[in-house]
Amino acid sequence: MKHLKTILIFFATFIASESFSQFAPRNIVDANIGGVSEIITPDLNNDNLPDIVVSQKYNPFNKVSYYINQGAGIFGNQQVIDSNIYYPTDLASADFDGNGWKDIVSFTTEASGDLFIYLNNTATISSRIIIDSNLNYNVKVKSEDIDIDGDQDIILITDLELIVYYNDGTGSFTKNIIPSGILTEYYELSIADIDNDGFKDIVIGGIKTIIYKNMNGVISYDSLRTANIPDNNTLVFLTHLNDFDGDGDLDLLTDKSAANNIRWYSNDGNGNFSSPLTIDSNAMQCNSITSADFDNDGDFDLYTTMPQLGTVVWYKNDGAGNFGSSILIHQGVVVSTVEVATDDLNNDGLPDIIWSNELSIHLNNSSNLSTKDFTSKKKVKVYPNPTSKTLNIISSEDESSLTLMNNIGQVVMSDYSLSTGHNVLSLDLKPGIYFLIIAKDGLLERQKILIE
Repeated sequence: MKHLKTILIFFATFIASESFSQFAPRNIVDANIGGVSEIITPDLNNDNLPDIVVSQKYNPFNKVSYYINQGAGIFGNQQVIDSNIYYPTDLASADFDGNGWKDIVSFTTEASGDLFIYLNNTATISSRIIIDSNLNYNVKVKSEDIDIDGDQDIILITDLELIVYYNDGTGSFTKNIIPSGILTEYYELSIADIDNDGFKDIVIGGIKTIIYKNMNGVISYDSLRTANIPDNNTLVFLTHLNDFDGDGDLDLLTDKSAANNIRWYSNDGNGNFSSPLTIDSNAMQCNSITSADFDNDGDFDLYTTMPQLGTVVWYKNDGAGNFGSSILIHQGVVVSTVEVATDDLNNDGLPDIIWSNELSIHLNNSSNLSTKDFTSKKKVKVYPNPTSKTLNIISSEDESSLTLMNNIGQVVMSDYSLSTGHNVLSLDLKPGIYFLIIAKDGLLERQKILIE
């Protein structure tokens, strides 16, 4: 025990050199916060700056609160939404009632627990409104438009159930418990269109990685795809989806908890995954990970923490899914460095990072892109680039499909049909870096554009 105390004191007082070339020095948003279990970044006051919302578990915390972004990486004081919530471990945000303001969804984690939303009306957050009760040990919650009806639904996993709450567009929900097909405890939840049919599928980490197919808004257990995932025979606490090899579809990242291993599987475009490629075989139980183009080179890098080491690290992607060794961003306190998130916090078009030890941020130091970064010899001509509101696309192919992603992998436009010749695309996007993906007959073309 004496040796353990010595190690903890060492880590608590030691601040290692940080990755200053890529990220600015640490800026502490709240030095007095503890027990952070989730970080999300909705724009709560519609000023085009992402704010920070956190949940805190463990006594004496047990609360949900937010910090308003004041610009340039500066945040206001903690504003408590709910201080009487038992062990909230996850959050999600969307405009559930259609009034143009981002609401928040969370839950209590206990037997007979509640699922509830906090409605946002002109930046005023309501008290909790219960959606469902008598839920056993809630684990993760997300918001997505599962049935593509124009409103955001709620997806929840308890320890043994997957539940979809379909939204009618006004914030009223219809509950649908999805038959599991496999009895396991659930730990992690990711949602994205893995088979390119326009509907977002569900990937869950549990006793192994489990896939649920979305067929026209109806979710069902996909036994075939689940069975065909190679080396899928160990506990999975971490799942994440993004296009790591630049081929236009969403690949799968998981941990292999028994081996302290994080790895990724390439997607063939139809939701079938290859044998895993190891990213780090010495990743000490990282339980929160995200991805974005941190170094401005046109591919998605990784950013995570390792609580047992107290480290915040990132992995550089070479564009083909080959990741370098971990690069230290910050050395924090053992165990307390847990949750991570990324967003463009200062509207410079670059993804910044947020982590939960004393709720800290690092602004991204990458150079802003210039026009010369976008010189392309590809078949599809895109101009002007950079642009603001209009993009001209000259295509030699008829009936090709266009998808637009931002630099943290979120799809902002999908299934836009291009015709042969001159196409004009009207844009209403915040400034930043975006990826234009054009597909036809299995062939893909990917270009990077800058919105000013």
